[in-house]
Amino acid sequence: MRKAKPIYTIIGTFEDNAAERKVMSRVLSMFNIIAIDQTHHMSWEEILGMRGKIVVVSSGNATVKADVNPLDVILDSFYSYKDSHRAGNVTLVLDEIQTMNLSEGAPIDIVLSKGRKLNISAFLASQRYSKGKDRLRKVFDYCDTKFFFNPMESCIGAVSEKTRIPVDVLRCFEQGDCACVGPAYSEYYGKNMPVQPAIIGKTYRPPYVGDYDNEK
Repeated sequence: MRKAKPIYTIIGTFEDNAAERKVMSRVLSMFNIIAIDQTHHMSWEEILGMRGKIVVVSSGNATVKADVNPLDVILDSFYSYKDSHRAGNVTLVLDEIQTMNLSEGAPIDIVLSKGRKLNISAFLASQRYSKGKDRLRKVFDYCDTKFFFNPMESCIGAVSEKTRIPVDVLRCFEQGDCACVGPAYSEYYGKNMPVQPAIIGKTYRPPYVGDYDNEK
């Protein structure tokens, strides 16, 4: 008689109700990740080849403390790879930057401060903005060009100060509205030009096929 696998033993302990089915679904997802064949560990060369030179790093679902964030290991490994393979540009998209390890000397700090010589560029995304002297503000200072969407109420004063846009105007931002400060490319001058105060605009959404159907 075959011995039951641990996963089936665990599943059998859940009751048939919505709350426990939700937990069971998460358990199954975890086991699916663990069950992936780990005999072949992909190199950064393979990963970059698959991703088209754009790597997205997000801690939006991180459940660990920032000071022990496993993303440090990923960024440290990536930086070491680029230090040995400097040819070719790679763009990092760092999502939910406010939840990552921003300590001085942390991998993110090193990548942002020294990555240019390794042909690394980065886009930082955060739901928060700081006007103080904390680490989040110092990380933002690495960014030349900044885009602000509908700011959180706790950050709206700092955004207003940076963009020189009144708080009342920022509160009225709708979906897709944004403000841009910092260098922006000018077709007239053929180079990046400083933008201050901010330019207010909208993000572009390509039309869907259904949009044309509605016009017929």
